[in-house]
Amino acid sequence: MTAMGKVLVVDDEIAVRGVMGEFLKHWGYESLTAEDGATGLELIQDERPDIVILDFFLPDMVACEFVSRLKEMHPDLPVIMITSFWFRLHAKLVMEDGACAYVPKPIDFTHLLETIDFWLNRQARN
Repeated sequence: MTAMGKVLVVDDEIAVRGVMGEFLKHWGYESLTAEDGATGLELIQDERPDIVILDFFLPDMVACEFVSRLKEMHPDLPVIMITSFWFRLHAKLVMEDGACAYVPKPIDFTHLLETIDFWLNRQARN
């Protein structure tokens, strides 16, 4: 089976990266993971993912800085923000910086899959 798209998950929690990676592979996506922002930005340059799933709090930067740097390199690359329900304000700030969507933690995987599909299909049409 050919992958439906390449998804980069940037999250400092190893359990989140593992679960997300398996979930994405199960649904036919190629999955890449990064534990911090610098690694995520390198993978974007090297691997050219189709979409990024990004946690707000990273060990080396916050999502606003990550998205700002990413948008300088690849302004059209969609970013889905994931963060705890209690940090919705942070998600709003990142969306103002260029993220396209927000999915709260704990993650509703059906909602996440729909969001990924929507943004990948939108990219394909443009």
